[in-house]
Amino acid sequence: MKDILLLLKKAKWLVGGNFIFAFSQWVILIFFARMTNQENLGQYALALAIVTPIFAVGNLQLRPLYILDLNSEQKYTYTHFYYLRLICSFIALACCLVLGLFFNVSILVLLLVGLLKFFESYSDIIYAYYNAYDQTQLISKSLFLKGTFSVLAVAVGLYLFDFYTALILFLFVYLVVWLFVDNLYIQKTQEIKKMSLDLEIMKSAIPMGISLGIVTLQSNIPRLFLDQYASIEAVGIFTVLSYFIIVGSIFINSICQYLSPRLTHAWNHNRAYFKKLLSMALLVAGGLGLIAIFLSYFMGEFVLNLVYGAEYVTYTDAFVLTMVAGFILYLATVLGYTLTAIGFIKQQIYLFSIVLIFSVLVSYLCIPEYGIIGGIYTLIVSYLVQCVLSLLIVLFRLKE
Repeated sequence: MKDILLLLKKAKWLVGGNFIFAFSQWVILIFFARMTNQENLGQYALALAIVTPIFAVGNLQLRPLYILDLNSEQKYTYTHFYYLRLICSFIALACCLVLGLFFNVSILVLLLVGLLKFFESYSDIIYAYYNAYDQTQLISKSLFLKGTFSVLAVAVGLYLFDFYTALILFLFVYLVVWLFVDNLYIQKTQEIKKMSLDLEIMKSAIPMGISLGIVTLQSNIPRLFLDQYASIEAVGIFTVLSYFIIVGSIFINSICQYLSPRLTHAWNHNRAYFKKLLSMALLVAGGLGLIAIFLSYFMGEFVLNLVYGAEYVTYTDAFVLTMVAGFILYLATVLGYTLTAIGFIKQQIYLFSIVLIFSVLVSYLCIPEYGIIGGIYTLIVSYLVQCVLSLLIVLFRLKE
C-alpha cells in the first residue's frame, strides 16, 4: 500500500492535470445532455466516434515512442517526432472530412470536432517532451487551462446562443491554449528550431498507430452500429453512459504515462522491479474498477439522475454493465502500456485486429436486437479479449 501511495504522489501532476481535463470533457457532455436535445448530443457523439479512431492512427503513438527511444537507443531527435506529428495531424483531419460523407453526421459538427482533435494531437507531442524529462507540471498546467476554460466557453455558448456556437467557442479555447501556452513552451527549448524528418521512425510508428487506431475504433464500433441500427439519440445515450469509464481510464492512463519510462528501464535492467511496478499498476486499475462497479450497483439511479437528469434513470442496468466493462478496460490499459514498454510494438497490430474482429462480430449480433445494452456487451467482450491476450503475451515474455 505504501508503494502504491508513493506512486500516486510522484505521478500527481499527470494524474491531476489529466483528471481535470477528463472531468471537463465529461462536464461538457453533461451540458450537451441537459442544455440541448438528444439529436445534438448524438451528432457530437457520432462525430467523436468518427474522428477519434482516425486521429489515433494519425498520432502514430509518437509520444510513447519518443519516450521509449530516449530511454533506450536514442536514434532520433525530438524534432523528428514533432514534425512527423504535425504532418500526420493535417492528413488525419482531411480523412475525417472525407469519411464523414458516409455517415449521418453534420459536416460542420464533424469539422469542429476534428479541429478539436487536431489541437489535442498537436499539444500531445509537446507533452511528450515534458513527460520524457519529468516536467509533468507543465502538462498539468496546459490541461488545467484547457479543461477549465472549455467548460466555461461551452456553458456560455449553450446558455446565450446555441449548440454550434458552443462548439466554436470550445475550439477557440483549444486554439488559444495551444498558441500561448503549449507552443511557447516548446519554442523556448529550441528543440524545433529547424525542421527535420526521419521517416525511419515509421517502421515502428505505423504498426503502433494502426494498433491504437484499431483499439479506438473497437471502442467506437458500438456507436457506429447504433447509428445504423438504432438512432442518433441512442448514440448519444450510449456515449454519456460510457463516459463514466472514460473518466476512470484517463486516471489509469495518467499513471501509465508516468510509469512508461520506468517500465522500459526496469524491463531492460531489473526484471524484479519491473514485476513490482506492473503489479502496483494492476492493483490501482483493478481497485478503481471494483469501486466503480460497487457504486453503480448501489447508487446508479441517484448518480444518473444527479448527473444527466431523470430521463436517464431508466438506463441504470446499462450503467452497471458499463462499469463492468470499465473494470476490464482499466486492466487492459495497464497491460497495453506494458506491451509497449517491453518492446512488443509491431506485433500489436495482430493482437488488436483480433479484438476488432470480436467487436464487430458482437456488435452485429447484439446491437440490432438489444440496442444500447448490446453495445455494452460489445465493450465487455472486446475488452476481455484484449486483456487476456495482453496478459498472456506479458507472461510469455517474462519467461523467455
